[in-house]
Amino acid sequence: MKGEALGRALAHGEFVELLRHAVANKEMIAEFDRLKGHNLSRIGVPLALMIDDATGRTEQALDDFTDFVWDLAQRLPPQ
Repeated sequence: MKGEALGRALAHGEFVELLRHAVANKEMIAEFDRLKGHNLSRIGVPLALMIDDATGRTEQALDDFTDFVWDLAQRLPPQ
């Protein structure tokens, strides 16, 4: 992420609010999973999900989702 711009957005809480909406949107998470090859939707057998958690794949997916939302936010027209 772009440090200075992210810092300003976080200071105003705008990006955090957008991220909250994105996390609550199941369709957005499903599309992120499809586009990026992750499994934030947590679909699958329990053993595979535990392996994802243990190997850090889930944490990496969360980081990638944050970057994904940040990229989308940069494309929105200014308000």
